[in-house]
Amino acid sequence: MTSPLVARPVTLDFTGVRADWNDVHPEFGHLTNAMSTMLPHIEPFFIKSMRAAKKLLPPGESDLKRDIDLFNFQEGRHHSNHSRFNEVIRAAYPEPVTEGEARLKRDYRKLWARGHRFACAYTEGFETVAPLLCDYFFAGAHRFGLDTGEPAAYLWLWHVAEEHEHRTVANYVFAELYGDYLYRVYGILYATWHVFSYSLPLAARIRRISQRGMPLGARLRSRIRYAALLTSMFTTFLPHLVTRAFRPGYDPADLPQPPAAKLLLEEAVARFGVAPAPSRPVSPSTTTDRDAR
Repeated sequence: MTSPLVARPVTLDFTGVRADWNDVHPEFGHLTNAMSTMLPHIEPFFIKSMRAAKKLLPPGESDLKRDIDLFNFQEGRHHSNHSRFNEVIRAAYPEPVTEGEARLKRDYRKLWARGHRFACAYTEGFETVAPLLCDYFFAGAHRFGLDTGEPAAYLWLWHVAEEHEHRTVANYVFAELYGDYLYRVYGILYATWHVFSYSLPLAARIRRISQRGMPLGARLRSRIRYAALLTSMFTTFLPHLVTRAFRPGYDPADLPQPPAAKLLLEEAVARFGVAPAPSRPVSPSTTTDRDAR
């Protein structure tokens, strides 16, 4: 059983925020900064995929169509907030970020050309992994420096909490339209590979730039912390994917919502309110979104 989706008009202010915002676990900050630069490119792809899916669903799927609109609203807010934060990241690391964004524009044009079944499977694949990020981030919030009140930290906690909230939408859409178990697994594997094949090399470049002038011993300790972070992350994700998400009868509704994520979303409603239910799919009006069309 899942909680109803909510359209929260979250708007965060990143004035004065540093690109190296995470003093508690800088390596976690480097990795999430790299991932953040991908999101304004991936989210228009999701929105376009779900918008097209809505047109293909049979007339009786009114609840799923409503959830698609709310999914798109949430992804649109993630897009706009990460886009603003990415201005900070791009200013600090212009060369690697600009190069990475150019690659993403090319990638998502090519991926969309592969057809809607692939786009839907890719979206479902990402949305299968995203709730695991929510569990991982909230479980390690103190260790990863996510409980500091920093706007960048709040951005990530709010984002992954909403990813957990709308975890069923892409899965149910793919099941309704295509129902191809092996292709769904392929979508999970491809999306996971694509996200990390982009974000891990970029995170390494960001880390190297941020550590210029740092003593050798400090750089070695950072490398050890980064290796431990990746080991912890993948040993958390992989067993879940193999034992649960890859099963033919997998239903993301069975994933329990972390209590801290539920509390944060309740506080977000108190802080930002609730937008009127969208009557049509939300599309972020950016160059990135236009490129995805």
